[in-house]
Amino acid sequence: MRRSLAILASLVSLVAAAPAASAWTNADAIPCATRAESQAFSRWGDTRSYFRVSNGGFESALTGWESFGTSIVAENEPWLLGGGSDGRSVAIPTGGSVTMRPHCVRANEDVVRMLIKSPGIGSSLTIRATTWNPSTGAWGWQEQTIWGVSTGWRPTEPMRFQNVTNTTGTQLLSIKVTNLGLGTWRLDDVYVDPYRGT
Repeated sequence: MRRSLAILASLVSLVAAAPAASAWTNADAIPCATRAESQAFSRWGDTRSYFRVSNGGFESALTGWESFGTSIVAENEPWLLGGGSDGRSVAIPTGGSVTMRPHCVRANEDVVRMLIKSPGIGSSLTIRATTWNPSTGAWGWQEQTIWGVSTGWRPTEPMRFQNVTNTTGTQLLSIKVTNLGLGTWRLDDVYVDPYRGT
């Protein structure tokens, strides 16, 4: 009995020591590089400089995203944060999700925001930011649930994800957005803040 409990405890420990399963591997990660930054959310009083993640506007369909039940639609968020030529977003129905290809981020790149369109009352959307350090094996996650009170586009609140960079100075970040409620959400323009906010 004690041996069985010890084996079970070991299995639980192994599960807790790794990020959530995904088709992406560490080798797929977008490297840390010079960022094209802008004050993308300044109209909402957020003066941080952000960079848009690779294909964060879904203009290249679902390239760089792992999709479950989602589709690209010809509807862009109305503020055109990514530029006037943008014209797409991703539709996430009930039970659907998209998972971002891992990005290398530095210790001071620690906040994520995006544009979402709610289908209304009874809907909910969960955003999960997972970080891990391939060099140390450390990992962490932060989750934000958004409730659909009214229909229409709006920015998410800034969500700070966990820092597991340690002495390496960098970590990998993946973002998963899941529709757990009713209706179909739209997602567009996924951004990361490259400077630690106050």
